[in-house]
Amino acid sequence: MKKVGFVVTTHYSEEYRPQGNEFIGRFCKSLNDFCKFDFNLYVVDNASVLDLVLPDNAIVLQVNDQTINGITGAWNLGIHKAYEDGCDIIINCNDDLWFNNTINKFISFIYNNMSEDVIYSALTNGVLGGSQKSLKPKFGKQIKECKDAETCINGFFFAMTNRHYEKYQFTKDKYFNKDNKFNGGDGKWGGQEGQFIENSEKGLFGIVVNECFVPHTKLRGWTYLKGK
Repeated sequence: MKKVGFVVTTHYSEEYRPQGNEFIGRFCKSLNDFCKFDFNLYVVDNASVLDLVLPDNAIVLQVNDQTINGITGAWNLGIHKAYEDGCDIIINCNDDLWFNNTINKFISFIYNNMSEDVIYSALTNGVLGGSQKSLKPKFGKQIKECKDAETCINGFFFAMTNRHYEKYQFTKDKYFNKDNKFNGGDGKWGGQEGQFIENSEKGLFGIVVNECFVPHTKLRGWTYLKGK
């Protein structure tokens, strides 16, 4: 049985994300309620000011100052920890999404299609447009070239295998290079999809598992910290 690691970054403060505790609570409860696979849950607390209420199975990774490395640094921290702990499948998530039974179809698909070159994702209602936008699950899959913003996997929810991490990591402990050439000038707080675009030059491509639907509030509280 392969090991799955769910990584979620969260922040809870009145100033930047007053819904933080509500969001992470909903996320964790839905994951524990619906995921039928054995998994590790890594919660990256990106410098919360208020106390988070987390389930007993949460492995908490604390960031004391989120302005140093931004959300990209939090993603790097959580993804590397999951890899270091021996997770075969690493799933990185925003905290303002939640799960249903279709998460099991997502994991099953990856189990049966383990590729070092693929970034996997799902359908959602929480994007402005594009082929991942939907109000419900569908059938089949989509191949995404990740050659540009229009053909790239959306960063709200994505998965990779441990072999993918080894092949495409920027450094030994970082998957994302905040200075990747497609980061749009904002490598700390955005532009992570630019890493997928850059890595497509080395063989990366995306697969959207249409049978998995992940609802997503899409409240981008980190935007208040841009430039800090």
